[in-house]
Amino acid sequence: MQKLDKKISSILDANFGRLSEGLRVLEDMSRFILRDYKITRKLKETRHSLLEESKQYDLEFLNSRGEDIGASLFAAGEGKRKNFVDLVVANAKRAEESLRVLEEYFKFLENKNWRKFQDSRFLLYNIEKEIVSKFSRGEKVKKLFPLYVILDAKYFKKKNPVELLKEVIKGGAKAVQLRDKKNNKRKILATALSLKKICRKASVLFLVNDYVDIALAVDADGVHLGDDDLPITAVRKILSFEKIIGRSVHSQKEAQEAEKEGADYISIGALYPTATKEDAILAKPPLIREIKNKISLPIVVIGGINENNLQEAMKFEVDGIAISKAILDKASPKTAVKKILSNLNK
Repeated sequence: MQKLDKKISSILDANFGRLSEGLRVLEDMSRFILRDYKITRKLKETRHSLLEESKQYDLEFLNSRGEDIGASLFAAGEGKRKNFVDLVVANAKRAEESLRVLEEYFKFLENKNWRKFQDSRFLLYNIEKEIVSKFSRGEKVKKLFPLYVILDAKYFKKKNPVELLKEVIKGGAKAVQLRDKKNNKRKILATALSLKKICRKASVLFLVNDYVDIALAVDADGVHLGDDDLPITAVRKILSFEKIIGRSVHSQKEAQEAEKEGADYISIGALYPTATKEDAILAKPPLIREIKNKISLPIVVIGGINENNLQEAMKFEVDGIAISKAILDKASPKTAVKKILSNLNK
């Protein structure tokens, strides 16, 4: 083993320390907050593999430690973390910078393992993006709760979709989904463009049901997928990383698959018979409880929910309730939204 200069030993010691600290913060966030097994495993394996390289220098590191003139130096804003994204970015950058330093000094020392630090740095860039995207989408998904309004084209005859959207927004809705099973895609696209424009101005979340191409074309906030739609893993490759993907499920197996594939939320239904989807299979209470116990994803219940059964639906203690007919079919959708939100917020 090559004997290190004491100053170089101090540099390596400091950067192995920063690397370990940064990776540990990211690992714990992935493990305990995101509860993402894949990311946690990647980070843990990377951390153990890289720190293996420091063991050969442990005694020299101890011998080189003395007073650190930089220990009391702090940059402006270094102590500020406004949210989880800030925390991720700060610690990812800390680890990435340390990897770069270690890569350069291992080259200087003609240690052939310098490539391990380079490869890990590139891997960490991707992991950082993955974690940030999950936290970013998680913040957006919160807008779906407690009320998620489904703008179903079945109700566009009484009022045009633009007027309906304006009313539900005035009523207090923060998230809507365009669901159109009757019109051709040209017409759906035109409708989606108009609705997205209004939602953007009002800071309302706008999702498209089924049609990934339309969601992409109008820059929707996300897409909601059904049983027969593209797999979540495929859609994730098409949409940009900050876009939300929801999935309808009808069994515990489907719910666990949706979580494994990377869904941001799931919907379970129909809770009650519904005119919006006449062939819907009813979801029984034991199924909802079973799914709640098995997955950590946010859950929305949907189907036939109205003012008469709202209190009963709320007993399932899910994250949100999706409603269409009980709002869009009313003389005043605005008033209907206000009333439902009032009951949900109680």
